[in-house]
Amino acid sequence: AREAFAWKRESLTDALAILGCAGDFDHAAARQAWRRLVLEYHPDKRPHDFQEWAPDRRRAWTGRFHAVQRAYEAVEQHVAAVEGRE
Repeated sequence: AREAFAWKRESLTDALAILGCAGDFDHAAARQAWRRLVLEYHPDKRPHDFQEWAPDRRRAWTGRFHAVQRAYEAVEQHVAAVEGRE
């Protein structure tokens, strides 16, 4: 039987680098960066000629969106652990 798909978990340092706010942890700055990047790479915001792109370029675009999502999940897990919710 195949295993269910699981996200690759990012470390907090890697997550902040992906979001573009490396350095001292700031939850508000990480959330703002996540919102900006999600709006940029969201599937509904793709360029009009997206389907005409080469498959590897389309995969890279989609991969960037998923990397941003995983990075913010890591940030949220860190905040939950610090606040004792996890």
